Amino acid sequence: MEDFRRLPGNPPSDQQLMASGGVFVQLAPDLEVKPGGFADVTVRAACTIWAALVGASVALFLVITNHLNSRSDEPKLHSFYVSAMSTLLGAVALIPQACLAQAPFQRPTQIWPLLGGLCVLTGFANISGSELVGAQIDLLLQLLGMLSMALFLDARVGRITCSDKRRIRGFFIVVAGIGADFFHAANEGNTVQQQPPFAAVMLVGVLVSGMGYAMQAKCNNQLSANIGGPARACIICAAVTLIGGIPIQAYIFLDLGVPFKLTLEDWPLWTLAGLQSAFYAGSLAVLPTKLGYTATYLAIMFGKLASSSILDAGGMIASAQPFTVQRALSLVLVLVGSGLFSSQPSADEQQQQQQQQ
Repeated sequence: MEDFRRLPGNPPSDQQLMASGGVFVQLAPDLEVKPGGFADVTVRAACTIWAALVGASVALFLVITNHLNSRSDEPKLHSFYVSAMSTLLGAVALIPQACLAQAPFQRPTQIWPLLGGLCVLTGFANISGSELVGAQIDLLLQLLGMLSMALFLDARVGRITCSDKRRIRGFFIVVAGIGADFFHAANEGNTVQQQPPFAAVMLVGVLVSGMGYAMQAKCNNQLSANIGGPARACIICAAVTLIGGIPIQAYIFLDLGVPFKLTLEDWPLWTLAGLQSAFYAGSLAVLPTKLGYTATYLAIMFGKLASSSILDAGGMIASAQPFTVQRALSLVLVLVGSGLFSSQPSADEQQQQQQQQ
């Protein structure tokens, strides 16, 4: 098992593992490529495109789950079924990768890493949230939740202080970009204005889901080290999520009378939903060794934002939101802020922080 601290470039801290989904643990061996040569440039260019496609797959996943959710007459409640089913299929798709992992399986030494799946029970809110405000704002709110929780956890253990200006500035730049994008969407008009109470609950749920993904990543990071790889950790996490959601599903089905709509003609979409999880986790086990963490993170973020802008402009999830200069500037702010937040401090900054401590 490779250790990121032995790799050149930008090794991820715990907060970066959270922002990535906590799968930067078991890494593929590096290719024997001469640094700076034509082959190296070609590999890095291909991996950058690959990372952007990984980000685009996240936005595509929202399109698929929204379409599947539209089969029900009660999409607000049915979204929990869709979220659970996609989690199950994602775990199934990861089984081959988990079986091929060479690291030995060990029994977890602690209980808390096993509870990561409970942190993402509000993930269903992303389906309804994206239908209300579009894919882009949904993903940005999720990002805000992840970064907020990362800051909180790092501050709690003393890994970040008020003197860590780079990450703090990056965080507030991201907040400014999200605020500008949300203001743009409000001016264009969407269903938030038509359903303010429900919209508020769902958008808060999206934000909380981002925080939950950060907590889940911390659990998965520890669990991966114990059981031999991120794929195995993701499968266990999915099992915990499904078990934890059984009481909610039972209430929706038995008390509220909302059935799960599953039709044979939708099996290609369900298959894609499951494969997206395997594609995402498998890609993040390889890409950082070729690009470094920060470059991988930014390429994935670019893929998310670019694809979600296209989806919103075409009205494929929510009402159409044209891509304007204001929206472009807000995305630039988010990318710049995310880059600052995820980048490592310089040696001088690290020395100053150590002296202050």
